[in-house]
Order: sequence, then structure tokens, then C-alpha cells
Amino acid sequence: MSRFKYVLIICFLMSMSEKLYAVEKCQIPPIEEREIKPYTCSVKLDNKEDLEFTVPALSVGDKGPTTLLVKRNGKTHRITLQKDREEICDLFADRLGDLLLIFYEIGDVEGARSIAEAYSIPDFKRKWKTDLSGFSLHVVRKGNFAFISTVGFAAKLNLRSGKFSWRHKGLYESRKYNGGRPVIDNKGVVRFSNVQGEDLIIDEKTGKILDPASAGKTTVKP
Repeated sequence: MSRFKYVLIICFLMSMSEKLYAVEKCQIPPIEEREIKPYTCSVKLDNKEDLEFTVPALSVGDKGPTTLLVKRNGKTHRITLQKDREEICDLFADRLGDLLLIFYEIGDVEGARSIAEAYSIPDFKRKWKTDLSGFSLHVVRKGNFAFISTVGFAAKLNLRSGKFSWRHKGLYESRKYNGGRPVIDNKGVVRFSNVQGEDLIIDEKTGKILDPASAGKTTVKP
């Protein structure tokens, strides 16, 4: 094999591993439209296998932990997300090698918050858990990292360790940033859309917030 062909193959493999895409979301009805019954959805992870997630029913006065049922290869695993009983509002799931990644929003409107967790496959033991702050959760993954947005919060999360590469809090007060889906351009700039004002634009590697004028000529991938 010529060196030129070898370089082309390596570049192709690197581009595949760095693909940017939205993490798949379970379709759970809004709390106000939900009946008191379990809700089940299926998510395809890495286009390899389907996992079935069941969000248990929550009745007034229920006690005990907040759990999630995960069905894989005909076997159901019970994951405890919280010690107290709270409503799961949104649920996203993805797979990174031997890790199951779960991103979810929990609680009522005033006290809603977002959390990321990783579990080992196939025994579904928790590897890490990270508070993402805020509600209106959006998650986009690129390789071993996820770009995450909630109201007033934007971050880059290392999915192997559960630690932030960078994060920004209090953005609603300082910039009226109310959260939006992250997209990344071809020059290493992450653009967090904002329906209330200017988009939030951040350097992918350093986490530095950029002036929109200096980043406005870049091309954003869908």
C-alpha cells in the first residue's frame, strides 16, 4: 500500500471517530400530558444495538428512589438515578465503547436540573455522575466529548472521566442565554444557539467565549 493511500485511510478513520451528532432522545411526554403509567422507548446505540428504557410510573405520594429500567438482550437491569423520588422529564442515551451514557432532566419546572451518568456494559455499574445544572437540556457528542447546554449553562464534558474540559455558569444573568443545541464549525468554534438574543460562541479547545463578530464568518455544520 502506498503512503498516500495509507494517509487517506487514517484521515478517514479519524474523521469518523470525530463525527459530531446529537445524542438520541427518548420521546417521553411532557409531565402535564403524562398519564400515571410507565413509559418505554428504544434507542439505538452506535447503530449496533437497541436498548429499551422504561421510565416507571410516578404517583402522588410515591416514595423511594428514582429508577430507570434498561432492557438489553432480553434481560432487564434496574438503575437507581436518585435516592429520592422525582420525575424524569427528558432522557438522552448514547454508547461510548463499554460505557452507556445517560443524560437526563429531572424534577419540576422550578427545581428542574440536568445530570449526566455513565454505566459499564454489560453489568450496568455506575462509573461516574456529573451535575449539569439547569433545565432545557441539549447534548451533542464528538468522539470522547459531549457539548452540553441548559438554560444559563454551556460546557464540554469528557465522557471517559465525567469531568469538564470547560464550563460556563450564570450565562442567563450575564448574557440572557437560555440554552440551545450546540453546533460546531470547521475552525474549532462551538456555537450555542439562543432564541432570546445573540448566539453563544465558544472556542472548542480553550472554552474561551468569543466575540460574535470575530466568529461570524465560519461555516456551521448541521
